[in-house]
Amino acid sequence: MTEIHAITTHHEYSEGRRKIVHVGFGLIAFTFGVIPWTLAAVIAFAAILFNLWILPRVGGRAISRADAGTDIGIILYPISVLTLIVIFRHQPQIAAVGWIALAFGDGMATIIGRNLGGPRVPWNPQKSLLGSLGFFEVALPAAWVAA
Repeated sequence: MTEIHAITTHHEYSEGRRKIVHVGFGLIAFTFGVIPWTLAAVIAFAAILFNLWILPRVGGRAISRADAGTDIGIILYPISVLTLIVIFRHQPQIAAVGWIALAFGDGMATIIGRNLGGPRVPWNPQKSLLGSLGFFEVALPAAWVAA
């Protein structure tokens, strides 16, 4: 076990730390239209590799819901971003809007949902109505700014 691995992976899981990484990566979406789509795609692909091999070692259980130090969401997030970038390569503002909604909206939904609670949505008892509203309150204005 490396020294970094020993230091960083003993922390207990924190949804807050996870969302900081989630939202922080989403800040890159504001560069769409300025950087070429190929560079954005390379960044998203690098994030996939980083999340597969490096993040579990430096973030470990502190940001992962899985006992192994990684979970499927940490991999699917940059795959979704890469997919948006490739599909909308000629309309980077659409890819940016999707990515920003994913990063900022989901982050706020978690913060509001966990802290304020409230009634649950019928299709998923782990999600709250207030968290869903928080998603839209942040995702829509942030997406508008990016567009």
